[in-house]
Amino acid sequence: MSSPPSSQDRVTGFLLASKNSVTRERMLFHRLCFDLYASAVRAGYPLTVFSPEVDREGYDLVLDDGDYERRVQLKSILSVSSTRAWNTTKRFLRPELRSAGRLDFEVSPEGVGVDGGIVLIECDSKDPNLPVVYHFTDLMVLASVEQGWVPGKAPTRASHPSNASRTPGEQARDLLQELRTGSGHTKVEVPIGVFVKAVGPNELLALIGLHSSVNCTLRYMFDLRMGPDYDRPTHGPLETEIATQFSRLTGTLEL
Repeated sequence: MSSPPSSQDRVTGFLLASKNSVTRERMLFHRLCFDLYASAVRAGYPLTVFSPEVDREGYDLVLDDGDYERRVQLKSILSVSSTRAWNTTKRFLRPELRSAGRLDFEVSPEGVGVDGGIVLIECDSKDPNLPVVYHFTDLMVLASVEQGWVPGKAPTRASHPSNASRTPGEQARDLLQELRTGSGHTKVEVPIGVFVKAVGPNELLALIGLHSSVNCTLRYMFDLRMGPDYDRPTHGPLETEIATQFSRLTGTLEL
């Protein structure tokens, strides 16, 4: 007589079942919202979270900290899953008009977009407590990975054999090239290599670009480095500072 499945096996089986996919997605959706609400409380403010009733621009949430607003798309994965890429539209990741030029995007209605970010929720279904890890990417992350400014993310190689897997830097470079051309409604594939893993919800808020209890100037430094007024003798090696900030938010180096 076979023994009954363990609690761990029951949880994993439930979450893997296709009939429970909507339940799984809603569960992780509410988990993220709770974690972000709590992180905002630690930073001393009430985060506003909007969930659009009609999906027109491809985002699942609008996050507003009172000063800044970001549109966020949610993806989810179980730790036992082999999925390594997710689809979104070019328009969702393309920059807004004010920042298109400095990121080498066409300054036109066709070249700009929502300037959205993608949160990937990774759930450990092998643990009955269902701990989660948050990953994030957007144009700032993509450009930083391409340039080699993100510790732990291999940069673009000078050359590589055709049979070699692409580095995260090469994945980011190729995705950025795709985003700069074609219709904004065209789908693009976003590989796991261009995401960065947040230490926790506080760091995720900072990566998204909202107020956080984590002291972070990453987006300011990135905008300055990519802007037309950047002057290395005056502003210093901002690439090093950007890498340091990513290290703190992703836990890739001990500082």
